[in-house]
Amino acid sequence: MMTRPTLATSLTPRPARQIAGGREIGHLNQYRCLESWRESGFHVVSVNAADEADAVQVAYPDVQVVVAECDARSLCGRTRIPLSEMIRTLRAAEVAWGGIASADARVACPDLLRRIADEGRNGGRAIFLNRADIVHPCDDAGTLDPCGPSAVLFAVESAAELDIEPFAVGLPGWGRALAMALLLAGIHASYPAGPTLLHLDHARAWGDDLQHHFFAAFRTRYSPKLAALQSGEGAHAQASLEAVADLGRHAETYADLAARRPGESGTKKTARRYRAAYAAAVADLIRDLAVAPPRGGILGRT
Repeated sequence: MMTRPTLATSLTPRPARQIAGGREIGHLNQYRCLESWRESGFHVVSVNAADEADAVQVAYPDVQVVVAECDARSLCGRTRIPLSEMIRTLRAAEVAWGGIASADARVACPDLLRRIADEGRNGGRAIFLNRADIVHPCDDAGTLDPCGPSAVLFAVESAAELDIEPFAVGLPGWGRALAMALLLAGIHASYPAGPTLLHLDHARAWGDDLQHHFFAAFRTRYSPKLAALQSGEGAHAQASLEAVADLGRHAETYADLAARRPGESGTKKTARRYRAAYAAAVADLIRDLAVAPPRGGILGRT
């Protein structure tokens, strides 16, 4: 069994990221992200579709590349890897404790993350990590992404039975879906209050249809389970549960109106705003449901 923490992600052979002046730094930025995880004590594995694995290995010769059994291109037209496949890869490698992260998430402070990961592993807790969006790769602070997490660390066997289809790394809502699935399975977790990761900001990769598909998938999967929590949670979590439910209903209503009135762009914008508010409310709810650690060093809510 592999005792070293292992991070599963999915690299792309030709990452595209530009900064002011049109300079392309995608590959450089990706290597900085990889090195930050290694400096944090993690072994990094890239899980890729069979038809791009060789190209990824050429682009990153020092990274272990694993060929996935399936991908999510039928949903999005790209070779995104489902969460279930990421977890299967970690289990097949006999990883005891590890995680999943977006490929373009860089660890802000490797020493801090090493301590956070040790706390989680020794305490039997999952760890949810937020990111800050930055505009230049040299920035060390940015705007907190309200819709995290962007990385989830956990005991791999605890995720063996999770039902998390159709969510895939890099597609909307995957971090929230995995975090919520772990919490609802009874896994204790910690959620550092500030951004632990940095992410070079870029234009949104997915259109409204795909955003709504995963919004609807999340509501269908988790709303009944969230309702079951209402009798057992405190007042703060109760308020979050009610906000999530209300925002979800409003987003669905306006999305339905937008579909029936395609010429009314304002209705589509309203649906988009409610989906964003729903995602942020879910992220807050995940923080409310996470259990703060007993010792100092990690900030979170109880």
